[in-house]
Amino acid sequence: MEYIEGKNLTLDEFLEKLFSKESELLFPNNCFPTKEMGDLFISNITFVSEKSIKNILRKFMIKNSTFGADETAAEILWEHLQSGKIDLAETLESERYRRLLILRQNKDFLVWEGITWIIDLLPNQPKLALDILTAYLHANFWHLPDYAISGLLDSCMIIRAKFIEYEHPKEIYQTLSPLDFEKLTSKLFSELGYEANLTKRSHDKGIDVLIRKTSVSKKEKTVIQCKRPEKRKITFSEVNELLGTVTSEKATKGIFVTSTDYSKDAINYAMDNPSIELINGKQLATLMNEYFGIHWVSKIESILNRTDH
Repeated sequence: MEYIEGKNLTLDEFLEKLFSKESELLFPNNCFPTKEMGDLFISNITFVSEKSIKNILRKFMIKNSTFGADETAAEILWEHLQSGKIDLAETLESERYRRLLILRQNKDFLVWEGITWIIDLLPNQPKLALDILTAYLHANFWHLPDYAISGLLDSCMIIRAKFIEYEHPKEIYQTLSPLDFEKLTSKLFSELGYEANLTKRSHDKGIDVLIRKTSVSKKEKTVIQCKRPEKRKITFSEVNELLGTVTSEKATKGIFVTSTDYSKDAINYAMDNPSIELINGKQLATLMNEYFGIHWVSKIESILNRTDH
């Protein structure tokens, strides 16, 4: 049987055959055939739907194991669908349920095929999905064939490009009040594993959010200043004031968070002072994507009102 060399195809031709009856003849069919093809896909990923991204990830991830109780679960799921207890469209949104339904049609099918279940973490928890995928790679690297490794690395690249590095419009923060911008920053650092608290308005000493870690070897006290200007950049003098606050408060570090950006002098000053970290609007959005998913903008009210853990 003649194989189809993926490296001889264009990107569009490769993707077309990847989802056709010729998929089994395509080589490789679990990763991009060339680095250039992968780079081209990533450069246009903004125009690729989330549904298409998930379909590609299903092709690129490992297939190698099952837990043994899947046939029983498949029959129960089928009965629920037939009785109308659950909806088919909603069921197919779950990677596990999708695969259980396939198992019912093909008894040799492996429901838990390696790592594809992390697709259920997308788009809302891309960092967790990446962490799991990276851990899987570390655990199985020496036992995987080269093209399987390439497929997992391509999957990491796709998840990062589509769900973390997604660029939101610069105006996304303008609908927030200054106080809500501070709250959003506090919620983010809580998600990052800190004990985060807003300061009282009357005695904030230039500090908007105070974050701490108290665990062994990670003890830290950090002061955060937040500013959400319309357009202007944060100046050198504003950053310098934060450094003074770090000293007076005996803090480990100071973080300046803004919805816009910083002047060149401010950036250079922070680079020379390890006690200061600057986070601009674009970097803040990337962190929000990473920990809350790319649709966080539409869920801001829910994020602001959630209880910190």
